[in-house]
Amino acid sequence: MGQAILVFDPVGGGIAVNLSVSNTTARVALTALGDSRNVRFHNNGNKNAFMRMGDSTVVATTTGCMSFPAGAIEILSVGPAMTHLSAITAGSDTTTINCTSGHGA
Repeated sequence: MGQAILVFDPVGGGIAVNLSVSNTTARVALTALGDSRNVRFHNNGNKNAFMRMGDSTVVATTTGCMSFPAGAIEILSVGPAMTHLSAITAGSDTTTINCTSGHGA
């Protein structure tokens, strides 16, 4: 029998941080989301982004990073060393990534 998959349940009424993304790498601290190990990422714009998680020095590039398509929603496990999200777009594109802490998938 397979393992049950829990639906995503926002923590603390939906604690969230947003990251405005352009063709210059930007980053936001995920520590504001609390101790949750799962984070829901939503690229709520109409432009693709590239993202990477790490410490306060993390830098995203358009190559070698996770591609995050426009409109996509991903729920990822975030390890304790991953305190920041960095993202970038190609060309003159801009978008916003919303990050919400929670449990489940």
